[in-house]
Amino acid sequence: MPSSLHLAGGRWFTVATMHRSPVANDASARRSFPRRFYQGLACLWLFLIVGYHLRGLTVAPADCAALLIPAGLLLWTAGCLRARRVMRLADLLEAVTLYVLYGITFVLLSILLGTSPSPLADAWLAMVDRTLFPVLDWPSAMLALTKMPAFMVPANFAYESIQWQPFLLICLLCLSNRTRACWTFMAAWSAALVVVMAIFSIMPALGAYPHFAITAADVPTVHDMVAWRQATILTKLRTGELSRINTDALEGIVSFPSFHAAGAVLLGWGFGFNRWTRIPFGLLNAGMFVSAAPIGGHYYIDLVAGVLVAILGIMFARRWGSPVAGYRNAWLPGVSAPGS
Repeated sequence: MPSSLHLAGGRWFTVATMHRSPVANDASARRSFPRRFYQGLACLWLFLIVGYHLRGLTVAPADCAALLIPAGLLLWTAGCLRARRVMRLADLLEAVTLYVLYGITFVLLSILLGTSPSPLADAWLAMVDRTLFPVLDWPSAMLALTKMPAFMVPANFAYESIQWQPFLLICLLCLSNRTRACWTFMAAWSAALVVVMAIFSIMPALGAYPHFAITAADVPTVHDMVAWRQATILTKLRTGELSRINTDALEGIVSFPSFHAAGAVLLGWGFGFNRWTRIPFGLLNAGMFVSAAPIGGHYYIDLVAGVLVAILGIMFARRWGSPVAGYRNAWLPGVSAPGS
């Protein structure tokens, strides 16, 4: 008799059912998920090539080669391991490499979209903040928070954890043979980024710190300078001062919606696959969500929008990961196992 039940897609499933392992000999089903990522990557790069040409942007060839050649070697290694039936390690290498490639691609896409002539949305976002959160004056609240070391030390750690949490989650899922759950998580992550980019293209923003003229010297407890770097890069792109892209410019420049807020929801959802990771990473990602305003310089409405973006990403991933014939394996929380 199962000890617990989980509601997913309007039906009840046992935890044991939700975490089934894949049929080992179903190679075609196992490969159907990453194949979609290659197709999506090809479409994004076609869009980038055309867009960069039309906007007069170039990428330093040496920097491009330094990023793409190691990725190609890792994918080739994954293929060799798969041919030798070392499946878990092959899945891990492939998933991590595709995650990095998608990350680079979306950064390049944000740079392209940053050249959009759409007016900056900072004044509107600040007005929405004042309307929805009248008692939380953004400059006063953030200046007060950044003077509290007991808050800022864990906040800095939580904010910067977005750099390593996805890699850890991918490793845990692949090494525990929850490959399909890994691809489902990555689908939600990528879909959320697509939505973020679409909104950014029509509502670019510098961020709250630049908008309120708060400098890094005013908040010395903020360790990550992303709130000011992204504003600098976006300004240079909009004025045409920056047209040749190298690794120094490969920086996320999206303020609205907050992808740190979206990422906190997606990672909390992803780490929920295991009861041992559910609580500690749930707390860590709650901290990441809260830290997005004082560390990342996001407006409050950025965080709300980030949550909605994450929900859309999860909804897409659940539909995208519809059952493949004969393939049964672990799902992330909230996604039912096929054949139940």
